[in-house]
Amino acid sequence: MPSIYERWAMAWNTPPEDLAKYARMPDRRVRLSVAGNPNTPAAVLTVLAADLDKNVRAAAARNPNLPAAGRSAAVLLAD
Repeated sequence: MPSIYERWAMAWNTPPEDLAKYARMPDRRVRLSVAGNPNTPAAVLTVLAADLDKNVRAAAARNPNLPAAGRSAAVLLAD
């Protein structure tokens, strides 16, 4: 069952400043949820594109808000 932070990180109406906080949480599942949220700001996705967890990097790479430069780096790191 998803934690409350995971659910908030997935919600379409979570404020960007909260998504930025959740992106720094130690739980990779929360960071993964932030990376997959279509409302996550580009700056946060750029950080998540370099995450230690390959699944978080891959989710960030799939997010349309990630700038092209970050997308290329995330894809390379996800392999």
